[in-house]
Amino acid sequence: FCKVKLLPIISQHEKTKIHSIIDTNSANAINVARVYKAQRISNDYKKLLRDDDVNAVVIATPHHLHAQQAIDSLKHGKAVLVEKPAAVTMEQLQLLQHFFAKNNESLYCVDFNRSFSPYIQSIREVVRNRNNPVIMNYRMNAGYIPLDHWIQSKENKGRIIGEACHIFELFCFITGSRPVSISVKSLRPAGSDMDPTDNVIAQVQMDDDSCCNLIYTSLGSGAMGKEYLEVFFDGKSIMMNDYTELRGYGLPMSFNKQSKIADKGHQNLIELFFSAAKTGTPSPISFQRIVDATYLSLITDKLARNGGGSEEISPL
Repeated sequence: FCKVKLLPIISQHEKTKIHSIIDTNSANAINVARVYKAQRISNDYKKLLRDDDVNAVVIATPHHLHAQQAIDSLKHGKAVLVEKPAAVTMEQLQLLQHFFAKNNESLYCVDFNRSFSPYIQSIREVVRNRNNPVIMNYRMNAGYIPLDHWIQSKENKGRIIGEACHIFELFCFITGSRPVSISVKSLRPAGSDMDPTDNVIAQVQMDDDSCCNLIYTSLGSGAMGKEYLEVFFDGKSIMMNDYTELRGYGLPMSFNKQSKIADKGHQNLIELFFSAAKTGTPSPISFQRIVDATYLSLITDKLARNGGGSEEISPL
């Protein structure tokens, strides 16, 4: 993902230079470094952290490594952009919270890119001035991934923590509020080829009384498209289809948009992150929103593996 999506965007940023490529696969590191004219390669990211020429670190390693590598980088004074998820266990999330309780000026950002999509930004703008809570439904037709895929491993914790966290962050962003409870239903697969977290319905109640529903499934056809959002509030409705179509009902015609290429916000987020690193301004995403989205994914994963259930969310 870093090679395909992140590095092409970062390499075009006029105030950013790719200094080092770190990879346990030396051949891969050499090839990527050659493409992006990086000065160095290494198998050991801790050597990079001691280099004063490096101001920012982008972490796109397997999910279970994210939290510790981010903390190590932050302790060395680096700005950090880390692929989601922020953490794969409650213990890792607590380590991040403990660090930021004492170091809240550190620049830390998780690649929750969808909130930076132009379509989601447009939705947020019209929802911001509502009179009533929102009802929201997000369908992620995620597609099947076999159980021997790396993301399904015990250490990387599966797809709710690894991918659905995106949508929990969206719920927090669009409503501008925090979660207070969650109810989860999990499909019990007939065979042994699916994980309990592959097919989940999660309903989140927010502290402004908004109700946000996520349908995450590996059962559907890829021909249908992957992501679909509906928002209902104040006699108005919004539909967003796969980040290529946006329609409002009860809203001005100028709200509607359509594009051939999906823009899920990667470029906008990366621009804002490196601008913050350059100017010393705050992260594009608040640490509290990162914590809330991560906590929701961890609770959903736990409940789904237990066959479903509900849980109140204490303030974090």
